[in-house]
Amino acid sequence: MKPRMNQIALSVVDREASKTFYAALFKLAHVGGTHFTGKVTEQVQGMPGATSDVAWLMDDREFFQLELFQFSTPVPRAYAANRQPWDIGYSRLAVEVADLPGFHASCVARGVQGLGPIRQVAGKDYFVMTDPNGVLIEVGRASRPIGAGVGARLVGVALSVPNLGVAVQSFQHAIGCPLLDSAPADKGVLWDEPPGEKRSVLLDAGTCWLEISEYQNPAPAPWPAGYRISDHGLLNVAFGSRDAGELRGLYQRMVAAGFRPNTELVSSAGQVLVTYLNDPQGFNVELLMVKPWLDGVMGFRPANWFDRILMKIMMAFV
Repeated sequence: MKPRMNQIALSVVDREASKTFYAALFKLAHVGGTHFTGKVTEQVQGMPGATSDVAWLMDDREFFQLELFQFSTPVPRAYAANRQPWDIGYSRLAVEVADLPGFHASCVARGVQGLGPIRQVAGKDYFVMTDPNGVLIEVGRASRPIGAGVGARLVGVALSVPNLGVAVQSFQHAIGCPLLDSAPADKGVLWDEPPGEKRSVLLDAGTCWLEISEYQNPAPAPWPAGYRISDHGLLNVAFGSRDAGELRGLYQRMVAAGFRPNTELVSSAGQVLVTYLNDPQGFNVELLMVKPWLDGVMGFRPANWFDRILMKIMMAFV
């Protein structure tokens, strides 16, 4: 299976506020949402009593979404807002826009939080901001045209890890993300990172890149005591397929490499397969297979009346 990241998930303080932020500022399309609860949800997410309301947004690509969870149980704690970009965990989200100076001016006019100036790294312009949940967002100029109807494309996720070798084993070798760069450009200047020492790699996750860094200095804080994926911030990324056999093969390869699944792959009549796994350093990764006819139910296209009825029926049996 060729790795294809098909979802980036956030745990948010207020679903409506975050949906408005990403839909209005980045012009991502809001395509639906749902309510997750019940035994299957608890098993997949690995949290007793897990209950959340979810919004789904899309950029210009098929079978790719931004997923916003507002958890009511377990009660979330602040996470992204309390961390430095080098602290252990999923550390930032990257997007691209067509008109970088114009978009920056729009952010200034809107009073976007944590907005930095446009700076150049390796001959390219970027700036950073934070979303309403404290998630650090890197904004760059689009490397290829963005489809009509949306204003931005999600292009990357960064991780700060305790051990780069273990992370490479997890994401490059087990999941199969090819190496793009063994020494990518250091973007720390964008968030005023103090001078220090770190090692990084850049991997190809199909639709997005993964930047994985191990910091020696500044010393990263570990995962907060009692951290759960429901805590407000970047929650996980998902790798998806349309083929059940491909996804099962990836699941088996990840488990053999040391990923710990919260539960075995859960099947919904063979039309949806899903589970969450945790790599040896605590990074949560979702696996997801959705047959195309269920895209409107699962947030991969705008939901119609049939999708909404079908979702209610499906959730009644969860």
